[in-house]
Amino acid sequence: MNDEIVGFISGYLLPKSPNTLFIWQVAVNEQARGRGLASQMLLHILNRPFCQDVHYIETTITEDNKPSWHLFKALSKSLETQLQHAPWMDKQTHFDGQHDSENLVRIGPFNLNQTNKLL
Repeated sequence: MNDEIVGFISGYLLPKSPNTLFIWQVAVNEQARGRGLASQMLLHILNRPFCQDVHYIETTITEDNKPSWHLFKALSKSLETQLQHAPWMDKQTHFDGQHDSENLVRIGPFNLNQTNKLL
């Protein structure tokens, strides 16, 4: 794809729960989708030194975001752990009707030694 950016992930360790990596955004160029790039990027992030104590991933996903649900369900399965979700931010209460409701998704606990086997 020449010199184009094909994907990125933004996230951070939760200050009050440093064993949890919160994934803020996942983006993959349309031409690069369907190749497992997002999964590989997530696993590479988990294998970085600053994630050595991470045992959970959290993110938010709208009900209709099928690619994100697929990504995080597949990640949970590959890490052999649970995926839990619950309503978190309501369309009317939090977004004044301007954005769909978000579910808080939590994956874990997992052992980072498992991620090394998956790369």
